[in-house]
This record gives sequence, C-alpha cells and structure tokens, in this order.
Amino acid sequence: MMYDLRENSNQECLYFRNSRYLAKIDGWYFQTRERGDIGPFFSKEEAQKGVKSYVSNLLKESYVLLEQIISERSQKGCCRKIS
Repeated sequence: MMYDLRENSNQECLYFRNSRYLAKIDGWYFQTRERGDIGPFFSKEEAQKGVKSYVSNLLKESYVLLEQIISERSQKGCCRKIS
C-alpha cells in the first residue's frame, strides 16, 4: 500500500500495486502497459526471467532508435555527436 499526491491536487490518495504476474490455465504471464499480457511461461520464475529479457530488449530498441535520431540530426547539422 502506498500514498501519493496527484499532480495539481493537495488531496492525498491511496493506491495498491498488484503483481504483474498472472497464472492462467495455459501458464504464467506478465503484464505490460504497452503490449498486454506476455506469455505463457512454464512457471512464475520463468515469467520473471521473461520480464528481464523484455526490459532488456526495450532498452536495446530505445538505444538503437536514439542512435538513429542522433545520426540523422548530425547529418543535417542540427546537433553534434558526443563520443
């Protein structure tokens, strides 16, 4: 259980964080905001490993996209590449 203040409000609100892991008939899943439920995995532990792999891939994709943007902008003379 956690407490938080919402933006532009003085009223404190209470919220609960639930697990992002689900056990369904066909196996374990983890939930994401972007792509919904991902799975099935054989066990909860495998789903937890899946989360690490999922986050790692997102970070790699973000890094590649950022490199592409920097490269395009440096070719246009908009910014310089930092090494």
